[in-house]
Amino acid sequence: MPNRNIGILKSTPALIACLLALLGCMYLASKSLFLSHQAVDFPYIWLAGQLWSSGIDPYSAAFESAGRELVVDGHSPQTWFYPPNWWPIAVLTAQLPLSNSVTVWRTLSAALLLTSTLALVLARHRFDGEMSVERAAIAVAYGCLMSATPMALSMGQTSLIGFTGVALFIVAHLTEKRLIMGVALALAMLKPQIGLPLVAFVLPATKWWGSIAGAGFASLLFAVPALSAVEIPRFVSAYLSQLSVHEGLEPNHPLEMTGMRNLLFDAFDITVPSLGLLTTSAAIAGLIGWRARLQSLEKTTLLALLLATVALFAPLHTYDLMIVLPFILLTSSFSLFAQLVIASGMMVIFRANNLAFVTGIYHPDAAINIDSCLASLGLVIVAVGALAEFFKRTSSTRP
Repeated sequence: MPNRNIGILKSTPALIACLLALLGCMYLASKSLFLSHQAVDFPYIWLAGQLWSSGIDPYSAAFESAGRELVVDGHSPQTWFYPPNWWPIAVLTAQLPLSNSVTVWRTLSAALLLTSTLALVLARHRFDGEMSVERAAIAVAYGCLMSATPMALSMGQTSLIGFTGVALFIVAHLTEKRLIMGVALALAMLKPQIGLPLVAFVLPATKWWGSIAGAGFASLLFAVPALSAVEIPRFVSAYLSQLSVHEGLEPNHPLEMTGMRNLLFDAFDITVPSLGLLTTSAAIAGLIGWRARLQSLEKTTLLALLLATVALFAPLHTYDLMIVLPFILLTSSFSLFAQLVIASGMMVIFRANNLAFVTGIYHPDAAINIDSCLASLGLVIVAVGALAEFFKRTSSTRP
């Protein structure tokens, strides 16, 4: 007599994964649409939009005085650090009162997470068919339930714009769509610490030069209204001065950041400037892109190594680490060893704040992000897995 439970048993993992994804979506809604408290970081964007809309330069001293006047609840913005290509987004956010605008921002950020993940799933499936319902649902659940996501939404951070840029970059690479690549790079350049390594990676391939040029033109176009009313030399001087201030703020101390900046300070008391790490990240990404040009390698292997490079070397915070989510979808054809190593690192990153609290593994001088050390160790583990797969693939392609 046939066992009628076989079909149910076979679908149980998919059912569990889909339930986790549904739970994650509900959790995401509670942390975005239904979150009422004021954000810490979003008022900076909103305030810059207010000043730009009024024809005032937010890179001037007017930003701090306007912050005291217009942002009456919570933290008052003091200095505007974002590049001028944020002009259209900042001005759009300023069209609503701050309390309403932050709700829209959080809701749109949550929507970007879900739609970008869906785009990744579809692109990965069309690339080689290596995509199961379970893996797709786990990717959604991971993105919604990892600690980085509610942290970014609560603060009103820009992390999910960076994630969307990374996701579309991967989609463009897998589908060979130049227009999508241009959009991806333009979005990623809103967070240069993510965008510059991506540009360096595709630069050796002439087929992407049009996309790079289009993204550069779009970024310049976005910045024109912000630059049209200022003297460029004075702006450059003021902006560089503000970036040096940004480096010295407590949230940007190495102990509060992730990756090599955190680990080098934690282990050797070495403070590496963010610009140095950004340059290193871009250089390694460029070498990976050049290596890909010289030898045909499987795209998912290259993209995983690139993503590991950006996550480990770029100056980021724990609330930026949803950019590791694509590993779930890229690694389906990897060796079992590489998949297990990468999955181990991602589980450390998943709820690094809770893990740090439970285990007590964190630097005693970390005042804001106690999970930075564990998250950084998780990134190292992920990078080891990505490297292992890369060397396996390169050795197998040698004559």
